[in-house]
Amino acid sequence: MMDRIVTIAGGVTSPKGFAASSYAAGIKYKDREDMALIYSEQPCTAAGVFTSNVVKAAPVVWDRQVVEKADCVRAVIINSGIHAFPEISCF
Repeated sequence: MMDRIVTIAGGVTSPKGFAASSYAAGIKYKDREDMALIYSEQPCTAAGVFTSNVVKAAPVVWDRQVVEKADCVRAVIINSGIHAFPEISCF
């Protein structure tokens, strides 16, 4: 399967059909871009690495269910700035 992975120079929007945006939502610091959206024009397979902690935030539980059950996703929302509660939501 590794022979199917191709490295593409550039950012997350280098592959055709991907778009991205960021926003300063003020989660932890004012005027710092701390939210991102990555969108695909075509459905994509999702994968994730999740905590093994007994206590998990609700979005972590929800995201894990999406990754395990969804046939595909078209977008992910990523926040940063809350180290105890990072989130990547798949849609």
